[in-house]
Amino acid sequence: MTKPQLRTQILSRREALSPEVRAEYSHKITQTLTSLPQFLTAETIHCYLSFGTEVDTSEIRLAAFAAGKRVAIPILEKNTPILKHCIIQEHFEFTNGHWNVPVPTGIEVGLLSAEELAMTEKDIIIVPLVAFDKEKHRLGYGKGFYDRFLQHEKALKIGIAFSLQEVGQIPFESHDEVLSMIITENPQY
Repeated sequence: MTKPQLRTQILSRREALSPEVRAEYSHKITQTLTSLPQFLTAETIHCYLSFGTEVDTSEIRLAAFAAGKRVAIPILEKNTPILKHCIIQEHFEFTNGHWNVPVPTGIEVGLLSAEELAMTEKDIIIVPLVAFDKEKHRLGYGKGFYDRFLQHEKALKIGIAFSLQEVGQIPFESHDEVLSMIITENPQY
């Protein structure tokens, strides 16, 4: 199966989950993630802003703020294949940006390159994904933003997903980044 076919199949599965089940599973994923020793010791949590049927990341960010951590989010800019990053505060509000991905609104924020963000091996990057396999390969949305970002990062790379997004094998290419860990609503990962 090609990556686009697999993407369509798994997104259809994810969209079939009811909002109540997605909320329940998202809460379980958050509990597992925020109880990790690595989360407790991390200084910076880089966490995407969820949208659509993705695992809801709002509780993760709230837990990071409550623990006094620096919270960064990715920003997708039009006409560039490179992610930018923004340090956010708990009071920030968001609106839909490019590709309907949420972005801060009403506040002038500074965009940072990955180098300026300066994450270390003590930090965590929460990575969105469409599908994953047991070898911790991920299938993203097909634009390569995260593969380019993760390529040079030393931080712990954690994919979060619902267990129904697991497949036998993700078609893997040399530029695809392998995750450090994947967390679902089931404790087996």
